[in-house]
Amino acid sequence: MASNEAGSGCPAEFATICSRRHWAIYWLLIVLALTPVAWRTANVTNHGATGESPMFSANDRSRWCQVASLVEHGEWEIDKVIRPGSAIEWDTIDKVVHRGRDGLIHSYSSKPPLLATIVAGEYWLLASQTGWVLTESPLPVVRALLTINSVICLAILMILLASFLEPMFVSDWTRYFVLAAAGWGTFLTTFAITLNNHLPAATTAMATIWLADRIVRQPGQRVWSRCFWMGIWAAMTVAFELPAVSLFGVVALVALVRAPKGLLAGFLPGLSWSEPSQLD
Repeated sequence: MASNEAGSGCPAEFATICSRRHWAIYWLLIVLALTPVAWRTANVTNHGATGESPMFSANDRSRWCQVASLVEHGEWEIDKVIRPGSAIEWDTIDKVVHRGRDGLIHSYSSKPPLLATIVAGEYWLLASQTGWVLTESPLPVVRALLTINSVICLAILMILLASFLEPMFVSDWTRYFVLAAAGWGTFLTTFAITLNNHLPAATTAMATIWLADRIVRQPGQRVWSRCFWMGIWAAMTVAFELPAVSLFGVVALVALVRAPKGLLAGFLPGLSWSEPSQLD
């Protein structure tokens, strides 16, 4: 009797049943990984900070200053956010000074703007529905935004990883171990309680790899759209994590070899969609 999976003991004629069994365990692992992340982000507090602050470092504060200034003041300058005398500490060493359009010297976050701009859009929506103001009530705002972003990013990463593993000829235990390692065996869950670029970068990297895998496994199917989105996610990964330029080179080579038309019609236009100046 032919086996559909090396070492899994699943006959080819029962592939659908085996896949359902795999996904049942995948979903269990995903939920078990997401639950503590959701609890930690929903209750995040820096007990060592001045006041009730949900921010943990200069890096963290710099990003939140950028988010607050964009929504509350409509500007990139963070001077009004890092004002002295606040109930909690907003000032950060992760800032630069530059002469603004008004001719005066202003402080700006030294963090690249891509992540802050995305989160600012979420904050604007949250504030319009709840009336919460980040600089006045940082705890509920930061907790809500971190929970949304961290849980969604980790969920997407693990779902794509499970989908990536499913067609592979590996044992069931290998599948489950790799997925569990993604959920519990990295620093991504450690960083989840801060506004960081690492978790979004891991998610966009996984999306890039997933699309590259589909292009290789399913040649000729949805080439343009897959190359287009692969270009977008590859560029965003580089924007979040500069060392990911090596991943970008690999998937560009995949597009060139397996879908040369898709490289020109999809991958390069998708690449241009992401600002090269957003490097983290």
